[in-house]
Amino acid sequence: ATEEFQTKLTDLEKAHGRDSAKFRVERQKLALAVQKHVLPKYGFQGDSKGVLDMMQAFNPFNDDEEFGRNGLVLNQLLRLSDAPGETRDTARDEAHQEVEDE
Repeated sequence: ATEEFQTKLTDLEKAHGRDSAKFRVERQKLALAVQKHVLPKYGFQGDSKGVLDMMQAFNPFNDDEEFGRNGLVLNQLLRLSDAPGETRDTARDEAHQEVEDE
């Protein structure tokens, strides 16, 4: 996570509150601004559907200890829920909702 990204995320959190729907929407937009360039390099669409497809591709690795640790760090950087199981579900649900909204 770049310092610029984290600064923008902090600004969004201060402006909207971490638990607000507005923060979640804006966080998702901020993340997608980066993901749209990265996802296609790995065979996924550079949009919300690509995020959902990527997350589904992770499923076979959910029991891997290193994968789990890396996921927790990523979710903390993205300011998702702190509970490990809840974090994964929250991120997946948000990506799924974005696909439905498109």
